[in-house]
Amino acid sequence: MVKVGSEVQSSRIKVGTRTIFYRHAGQGPAVIMLHGSHRSSYLFQPNLVALAQNFNVYVPDRPGYGQSDPIPDRQSLPDMAEFAVDFMHALGIDKAHWIGESRGGGICIELGSRWPDAVDHLVLNAPVGLPPRELPKPADVDGRSEWEWFVERSVEDPTLFGSDDREMILANLHKAASYERRRLASQPAEYDQNGLVEYIVRLRAPVLLTWGRQDPVFPVECVERFRQLLPNLQRVLILEAARHLAFFEKATEFNTAVTQFLAGPQ
Repeated sequence: MVKVGSEVQSSRIKVGTRTIFYRHAGQGPAVIMLHGSHRSSYLFQPNLVALAQNFNVYVPDRPGYGQSDPIPDRQSLPDMAEFAVDFMHALGIDKAHWIGESRGGGICIELGSRWPDAVDHLVLNAPVGLPPRELPKPADVDGRSEWEWFVERSVEDPTLFGSDDREMILANLHKAASYERRRLASQPAEYDQNGLVEYIVRLRAPVLLTWGRQDPVFPVECVERFRQLLPNLQRVLILEAARHLAFFEKATEFNTAVTQFLAGPQ
């Protein structure tokens, strides 16, 4: 179950025309965390609390997710990398450390390539970015319940989730479903061939890459491809007995490695 301290604050801020919900804690150098698809800032809370001991940490619900404004069908889909920069500027921050998981990691990759001056260090947990043709096909829900599908992809130890977690996670899955369908349908055809490789090879920020050993979404073998592509990969951390949400499932190990990495030479 997600457990957090009382120091975590919940706030809302206007970013463009949308109202964005975010969680915040700590003081010091700015850190912004971006969640993946089908999720929200909710599962970052154990990381937020720990990292706030040394950093000023902000974790938004991206547009269409969590408690941020939804994206109605009549509205165009946002450029999420541009949103991330706008969110940072709305907070009065010019440069930050960025942490992204899965789709959030892909956003961080694009952000670091297009707006390098906005990025100090990058932490990527099993990010999207490799061409889909190089990856196994995503598992369908099939006869499983939506919850079973989510847990199977996410963690080795299902007991980490309590009933409150299940209710919150399922609510977000349902809210984001329409947006996710539209996002996938509008994905450029060339993405299947090239992924985000053009952005990955242009990254200049120092990178910490983390991965769950048992990740069924993006196999741990993807790490070697990222080693070939990332120009400034500083460290790789493989988290044992962890799946796609390794940052959550092995939060203590993840938080320690991230703190050391971000506090290193600037």
